[in-house]
Amino acid sequence: MADKKIETFLNTVYSAAEEKSQKMIREIDRAGDAALREYRSELQRYADTHRRRENAKAERIGAENVAHDESEIRQVIIDRREAITDEVFSEIKERLIKYRTTSDYKDALVRDAELIAERMEGCNACKLHVGDFDMEMAQSLESVTGIPVCADPAVKIGGVLGVCDEMELDCTLDSRLLLAREDFTKESGLSVV
Repeated sequence: MADKKIETFLNTVYSAAEEKSQKMIREIDRAGDAALREYRSELQRYADTHRRRENAKAERIGAENVAHDESEIRQVIIDRREAITDEVFSEIKERLIKYRTTSDYKDALVRDAELIAERMEGCNACKLHVGDFDMEMAQSLESVTGIPVCADPAVKIGGVLGVCDEMELDCTLDSRLLLAREDFTKESGLSVV
């Protein structure tokens, strides 16, 4: 009987111990699950933050690369447009220099000098500036306009520049070519915005 009591007592103790053990295991599992969930959540937040940083970095680098590539392409386009414009206006300049040898040019030079003289009438210290190559026309221009003529190294292509105290009138082929180049660049779509 005593054995039975001891056995019952031990069964009760074992049963209570088993129950407590199961309860502790459940609590540990719950705590472990909660800790695991928290750890997973923390890892997810870290991964999300890291992913956002890396994406932002990649986007920034990508944007910088695109901007750099666009800049290089834009420069190639600008250089090519400038080369086209230079080529076109180099040919025009050569034609204008050949035009200087014609009688039409000499007539136009006299007409422009007369126009300048009309507009500068009554002005002080007037002079007509021409290129060295047109100094052979100096006497003719002075006799037609009554204004002294001088050589001007700034006039490289041709034409005449009227200068006085009050104003300056530019009828040079140099300035006309420059204006034509600017207009060409705008109208041909070769200007870069």
